[in-house]
Amino acid sequence: MQPRQNPDTQFSLLISSSFSLPTKFNKPPISTHQAISLLHQYGYLNPPERRNSGDPIPSGLSIFSRRLQSDVTAMTNPNKLYRDALKTFQKRYGLPITARLDSRTLELLSTPRCGNPDIDPDESFSQSEQRSGGLRRTKRYLIGEPKMRWTKKKLTWQIQSYPTHYLNRSQTHAVFQHAFNKWSSVADLDFVEEKNYYKDADIIIKFGSRRHGDSIAFDGPGGVLAHAFYPMPEPVYSLAGDAHFDDEESWWDGPHKEYRDLLSVATHELGHSMGLGHSSVQTSVMYPYYMSNWKRVELDKDDIAGMQMIYGAPKPGKKLPEIPDLPDIPSIRKLEKIVI
Repeated sequence: MQPRQNPDTQFSLLISSSFSLPTKFNKPPISTHQAISLLHQYGYLNPPERRNSGDPIPSGLSIFSRRLQSDVTAMTNPNKLYRDALKTFQKRYGLPITARLDSRTLELLSTPRCGNPDIDPDESFSQSEQRSGGLRRTKRYLIGEPKMRWTKKKLTWQIQSYPTHYLNRSQTHAVFQHAFNKWSSVADLDFVEEKNYYKDADIIIKFGSRRHGDSIAFDGPGGVLAHAFYPMPEPVYSLAGDAHFDDEESWWDGPHKEYRDLLSVATHELGHSMGLGHSSVQTSVMYPYYMSNWKRVELDKDDIAGMQMIYGAPKPGKKLPEIPDLPDIPSIRKLEKIVI
């Protein structure tokens, strides 16, 4: 296999998937100073210029480095920039717009999630569309610049490392084939698994912990769950389209009251691997906060619209790869018998 480009020189738009989690997974409450730092990290305070442009960042500098975050300590006293950032965050997530770090805002900011910026510096939160029934809904999908898309319609994927507990390789393969099929069923894209480990694939999937080979380390259970990289046609050997999952999380192949639903997270991350950004509407797969429920993940109509805007609709009569069955959603009674 040919070596991939140094990840520190590859621009990454990391994908955040945040979850309402059981108490055992939650981190301690964050301080006000940490909350302000998170506003920087998520792109609400002085986001780096052209963060979503696909241009490389300086070697050794991640998008979360201190150099890209202005003086956080100076923000502990509210000023216009700080208040505007809070209002933007609150508006995006349907919170009361108080321009203060109130309890609901602090609670959401402290919810486990990736540190990837939610917003593009040029994204407008005032954009909305008139839909049937008189409902106004915020545009749910973010499309990168034209170069942040795949220029071919047949993509290969490969799992290079697996979860080290709970899920075996067969279960993991089944989950990702399901996730790829969900996107392929609504777009003019085909995904083919590259089974030869020594051949490079367009989309590399890895499970790792802490420092795992790119410039953004995972942080253990209850924090960052996964991240992915937007597609880039060049350079060929880069992290473009790759998806990484924190191996210190407890992954499951479906809804579970204690473990992470890998199918839901994988479908979200692969949406980013195709070029979709985050949504602020909870029914979208691309909504960054994972709300635990007992339903199988399904694509929202605007997830579909976003994907088809980039790649077009699937051809009539399209056939998808066969996938193993995933287990039925377990009952609460069965879950109570699981010893963790």
